[in-house]
Amino acid sequence: MPMLGEGRANGGCSLLHAAGLGYGVSLGLDLPVLVRLYDRPLKKEPEDPHGLLTAVLEAWSEASHPRPAEAHWSVRSSIPPGQGLKSSAAVAVAALRALSEGMDVHLNDEDIVELAGRAQLKSGTSMTGAYDDAWAAAAAGWKLVDAGAEDAAHRVVLEGPEIGRAHV
Repeated sequence: MPMLGEGRANGGCSLLHAAGLGYGVSLGLDLPVLVRLYDRPLKKEPEDPHGLLTAVLEAWSEASHPRPAEAHWSVRSSIPPGQGLKSSAAVAVAALRALSEGMDVHLNDEDIVELAGRAQLKSGTSMTGAYDDAWAAAAAGWKLVDAGAEDAAHRVVLEGPEIGRAHV
């Protein structure tokens, strides 16, 4: 079964939640996620109760990127879902990286984070887009993110180096 692409990301933990103040900061944790994109159905498709992977494809297409003829996903995650460890952001980031590789479209982390936020809004997994969570899933370091900014270029207010990825 031909794999089109794969992407990786990590879970995280909120230090400042964007829903209350409009600004958020999340810290990346060593909770890896691996998403693979295939062009044929798998024996077992991943559970996706919120339609996040469908929303990732929609956000991808709305950004005018070429869409695969068929998209089937494999998700391996060490993040327990629904526990506040940013599993949705990590899956969205990893899925977008798999699409990027599979469709031969180069996206930088800023582009990935922006599309991940749009996908999370579409799927209802986030009220704010969880851009801070997506940054924690996508890149080392920390970023204070303005969830209300109009685009990725204006979202990051402050940033700093990785302090040491937290291990759980």
